[in-house]
Amino acid sequence: MSGPVEMAEDGTVRLLSYPAEVVCHTPLCDGGSWTMKHPSRLSVRQYLVDDGDLAASGLGLGEYIARNHTRPDGVTLPDYGLMWVGSNIDHDGSTAEKPGTFKPLGFGGRDVPNAKDLISFSEVNGTWQWSRADNVTSVGSPVPPGSSVYLAFAAPTQASRSIPEFVESGCPAPPAPPSSPPACGAVSCELQYETQCAEVIRTVNGTKDKVSAACCADEMCVGADYRHADGAGDLCSSAERVPIPPPPRDPTLQTCFSPATPDMHLSRPDSSMASAGDGFASLDDAALACLASETCGAVMLDTSTSSYSTHMAGEEPVEASSPPGRYTLWPVAAICDGMVLKCSREPGKYRFAKLAGGRGVRRR
Repeated sequence: MSGPVEMAEDGTVRLLSYPAEVVCHTPLCDGGSWTMKHPSRLSVRQYLVDDGDLAASGLGLGEYIARNHTRPDGVTLPDYGLMWVGSNIDHDGSTAEKPGTFKPLGFGGRDVPNAKDLISFSEVNGTWQWSRADNVTSVGSPVPPGSSVYLAFAAPTQASRSIPEFVESGCPAPPAPPSSPPACGAVSCELQYETQCAEVIRTVNGTKDKVSAACCADEMCVGADYRHADGAGDLCSSAERVPIPPPPRDPTLQTCFSPATPDMHLSRPDSSMASAGDGFASLDDAALACLASETCGAVMLDTSTSSYSTHMAGEEPVEASSPPGRYTLWPVAAICDGMVLKCSREPGKYRFAKLAGGRGVRRR
């Protein structure tokens, strides 16, 4: 606020000489207290500041105090002030350059007791007071309504002094931040397949955009689960979710592609994949490759060679010149044990794969 002040790299503040004074820019919280070990030969001060007057002044806190708490001779005069020499209170300020501003102020003058650490400052029943470790208390004056109390320290002489550490306690917990609004349009396909709403507000028919818009318009909605197969989605009133029972495993291969159907009509091979013509040795390898492709929509097993290949999505089946039952086809859109193997192909949506061997890919 004024005078020569030094701040060390560790945050320690030193008042180098009179008339150095600093004030904490944050007032004491409602119901709180400041606690510290009493400093020697350093004035501990408090200023009462009218909140509305400070705001209307347009001044910073230091400027406001300097303008409103300064005597004609230019010396600041706090509402409350105490200074000790050792553990003894300086009853008349005689150890300071300006005794009139460093004697006990606001606590009954010479009757203020000496220090026994820890000391604390607080507002009790509307009145400012300080107390020491043995609960001896000195009561000040009432704190005016609409006013805040600010803590300050002032150097009484030319000797430098460090500001003591102090703790503010008893403050109420800050209010919880407002809940985030739903991410409009961002319906997660992982949640759609792995879990479902524990608390459903209602079901909305229509496109995913329509379901998302309905969620955003409902103040109770925190998310939506959209089901492409049904052309509908549920609006969720909480983030709590419950697992969806998975479909059964394929009884023969015990894989997560379930159910599998023998089919002599095959989808067109996925020409975008270099290894498609050569085939894959395992269903996991074929599935991983299929999920890495933008065009793959199915994995096929040739039972005559025990090899797997990948095939296009959205193509009409191609007649195969083979005996029935030779091929088994898995559309890559099934789950097993709660693991998503493939989600929507809509542009910009996520797809997630977690295969039996523990490997997985996630693409956008």
